[in-house]
Amino acid sequence: MRAGEKAMNTARHAARGPFWTTRQFRRLVVALVMLGAMLLVWTFEILLILKARSQSTKVLKLEDLKALLARQPVDSSDPRFSGGTLEMVQDATLIEPPDEAYALLVEHLSRADPGKLAKEALPLDYRALFHFPGELRGRAVRFPAVFLQAVPLNLERRAGAVDLVFRTYLADPAVEQGYVIDFLESPLSHDQRDAVTVEAVFYKIGTYEGRNGPVQAPFLVGRRLKN
Repeated sequence: MRAGEKAMNTARHAARGPFWTTRQFRRLVVALVMLGAMLLVWTFEILLILKARSQSTKVLKLEDLKALLARQPVDSSDPRFSGGTLEMVQDATLIEPPDEAYALLVEHLSRADPGKLAKEALPLDYRALFHFPGELRGRAVRFPAVFLQAVPLNLERRAGAVDLVFRTYLADPAVEQGYVIDFLESPLSHDQRDAVTVEAVFYKIGTYEGRNGPVQAPFLVGRRLKN
């Protein structure tokens, strides 16, 4: 009997063929491929975050920034501040529609030297813009970010030679906090989740309609988005 059972088992095994031709093996292969794809996606996102962080210069601590701003009073001859237009800007208000101060800032940036903007840009993080919105309004700032999306936007009123900007949505390197920036030059050559460096002029803490309701985020204006 035992010899017969052994012969029958051997026959069944031979009929099924080797393991790599079975359904169980195909399921194992599919599971391993899916696991490998998930690991690749996670690795790619981690590398993007690390790249964005590596692009940042040393961020000013809040206490150091406060002391620095106190030593650097606003230059009233600078077009960004002349006439006190930026003093009229209110935080937590809607990003739309653009007002006179916004139009003057866009016109100024369209004529300003990008090198000067880069030279005076303060290396900050997300917290600084919320801690010192009044003191930083009109100042050039720099920070690393992750590109999300951008859309062309026709201005309701022409700002000098500018009648079109590119409203751009970015996140911090950890993809936890967001920024809204109007660029004068197209950033559409960037892919989603690209690590980028922002050099732009802070305008206000603005409110826009997010997927889950109103969201407050730093709103800035810049010339171009850097890799």
